[in-house]
Amino acid sequence: MLAPIEAQADGIAIISHANIKPYQLAIAGFREQVNLPIHIYHLDNRGEQHSAVALDIAQQQPELIFALGKLALNFTRHIHFHVPVVFIFVLHPNNPSSGHQHQPSEFGIAMSIAPAQQFKMLIDIAPSVKHIAVVYNPKKSASIIQQAKIAAKNLGIHLLAVPADNQKMATSLIASVMPKVDAMWMIPDITVLTSTTFKQMLHLSLKYTVVLIGLAPKYVRAGCLFALSFDSHAIGSQAGAMVKRILAGKKVANQVPPNRVYFTLNKQAAKQLGLYLPTSLLKKVDHLYGERK
Repeated sequence: MLAPIEAQADGIAIISHANIKPYQLAIAGFREQVNLPIHIYHLDNRGEQHSAVALDIAQQQPELIFALGKLALNFTRHIHFHVPVVFIFVLHPNNPSSGHQHQPSEFGIAMSIAPAQQFKMLIDIAPSVKHIAVVYNPKKSASIIQQAKIAAKNLGIHLLAVPADNQKMATSLIASVMPKVDAMWMIPDITVLTSTTFKQMLHLSLKYTVVLIGLAPKYVRAGCLFALSFDSHAIGSQAGAMVKRILAGKKVANQVPPNRVYFTLNKQAAKQLGLYLPTSLLKKVDHLYGERK
């Protein structure tokens, strides 16, 4: 454990475990908001450089740490730098079974869009939808399912939430529930959402004329009707704004949803489902797939 910082702190330490495009975009958005010295540290997956990174950060004595990804957040939890941590790109930050224990000095932006926002968009696109199904692992996704049940009730739609402990069970349950509902909701649950189950859902959605609510633009491109997702640059900018509030001593919620939502729609999927897309709706779309050239 490193000693608490007592000397003059020096800027922001950014910890990342990958130099991939979404992280690069997020850091660019973050830099636009934060006018402080920034030091970037990359972690290797095997942990060979972790001690050296920890020592460098302790010597830097940052005012705050910006952690990108699960590995980076867990690293800050294991080392205890005694400064606030702002995190993004972490799927289940509060999951005790995965070793993730939320700390009072941690502040993050959720990776998923609120269920209520997704269901409202579903109703705008397909007003006749009344029954939605979701298959989920209770150990990973209980929190989002609880939110979804409340959202569905408030919107007057029925949510069929079916628990599955493994992929084999998930595959069987998807096959059994899709003929009974109007829409299938995909959530960021790695037990349920795999390349195999996604192909299965695409096939069944066409067979039973079921709307597929995607998780990200790539799923919409592959055949889902729509997806609401976050923009990497915008989420980095939002994290930067959060950092400024924290360092100014202002109150900040420990976890907030993304404030910029990216709306992707598949026009061909809508046609196959017999849905009419009004101009007012199409004006809200950030990217439209399935248009005839």
